[in-house]
Amino acid sequence: MLHVHDSIFGIDKHYLPYLGVFDWNDFKQALKNSNYKGTLNSESSFSFKLPKENLEYWESVEANVFKSLID
Repeated sequence: MLHVHDSIFGIDKHYLPYLGVFDWNDFKQALKNSNYKGTLNSESSFSFKLPKENLEYWESVEANVFKSLID
């Protein structure tokens, strides 16, 4: 299992991939090159600020972003 999240300039904010400074395209290529078949574990911090009626939508966005990293 890989625990992944993005941040801004070393501040551990737990952003979704592509919302900080990490190069996710390189990460995605490295996963592909290594033939990684494991799990990606997300620890994002955006959801606690969202209204409950929007939470399900944004959780699906998060799932799709992480799915795109391993597809």
